[in-house]
Amino acid sequence: MDENVKAMYQGFFSGLDAVPAKDPELQKKIDDWKRRMEAFAGTITNIADFYPKYIDSGLSEECTTLMTQLYMQDSNTGNAAPASGEKPVISVKNFLEQYRAAYEEIKQAGYRKHTEKAYENIFAVADRTDNLLEAQIILEQERMLWKIVSEDWCDVYEPIIEASDPLFPSYQSLKLVYQSYLACNSEEEMNYHGQRFERQINILTQRELRPWWFALSIALIAADAAGNRSEFWIWYLKNEPEKAKKKATAALMARDTCRRMLQLLKESYGLTYNDLAADKHVKPFLLAAVNLVLRGRYKKALPPAQLDYYAEIINEQIIPDLGDYEFLMQAARSVYYKKYEAADYDDKILRIANENSGHLTYYKYQEALDKKNEAKDGGDKMDEMHGAPFRRVTRNLVHHNPLCGL
Repeated sequence: MDENVKAMYQGFFSGLDAVPAKDPELQKKIDDWKRRMEAFAGTITNIADFYPKYIDSGLSEECTTLMTQLYMQDSNTGNAAPASGEKPVISVKNFLEQYRAAYEEIKQAGYRKHTEKAYENIFAVADRTDNLLEAQIILEQERMLWKIVSEDWCDVYEPIIEASDPLFPSYQSLKLVYQSYLACNSEEEMNYHGQRFERQINILTQRELRPWWFALSIALIAADAAGNRSEFWIWYLKNEPEKAKKKATAALMARDTCRRMLQLLKESYGLTYNDLAADKHVKPFLLAAVNLVLRGRYKKALPPAQLDYYAEIINEQIIPDLGDYEFLMQAARSVYYKKYEAADYDDKILRIANENSGHLTYYKYQEALDKKNEAKDGGDKMDEMHGAPFRRVTRNLVHHNPLCGL
């Protein structure tokens, strides 16, 4: 069972145990509620799901009723409110202490500042009223219990967004989810936004991905045309006519395919390869960017001269209406890079990436999880904490870079 969920329901138990039940029947009801509460908690795999499902289950309303009966058990009328001037057995402060165990668990995490504040606002209700009914009204009207959930989203999403690459297609989608969920005041609103997200994010993602897919495809096909042309000359000079012919045919076919894609790009979107290659979101993909740290805030990539190579082949050799022989006679001036192998390059850039990322909350939390051996198979615990809506979003947005194999 998730330790945070366990802390939640044990906090409720502590609140009920604060005052002994004098009526055996009331104690029986409390014990029954505890059994059902523990069984319910066992079905929760995600802390963000706890309060919405807890409220929907009816257990929350039952707990409030039991707490009320406990503090009213010494009153003269049994079920009536305490007489004027008479102090209830359980004060508002004691009633709110049921959230203390969960609060202390949250504080131990060290990074969940928004959630800490949400709990502190709940405790502060005791400073606003001595009337338990009025306190419950405040909790409901100001959606304080719900804010434990929504503020927890802040603590999950903000570090992820901060640690993510703002140029990657998933970044805008993460912000969309985060901002929409912040506006939620109920489980119904959360479910509504969750249903909206799939279509909106698909549209947003496709809009972001389409340019780099076109640019990458055109660039790689152009590079394939140039590469086969180079091999044609190798076999031709070795007096291997069959092999040379095969490479020449492959070079010309790649050239023609690239020209058709350039034409489709122009007709469908009114764009040229140069338009796409100048886009700051596209460049990392053309340079085979590979993440150095989780969430991709720092990457390693091929030298910027790779962009010059693609531009030269496409603009000077693919687009011009050259004859087959004339195309095969062309030679590239720029270098085509497959990987960068400067001495100690990987070690140096990895150290820089870690040094510049270590102060971020996301990585501090990851490090804490590693130390506690709580990370599962290298999984992202922060992603897991947010639950199914977040996992669905990230699953739809994770794309492998075809250039990584170069």
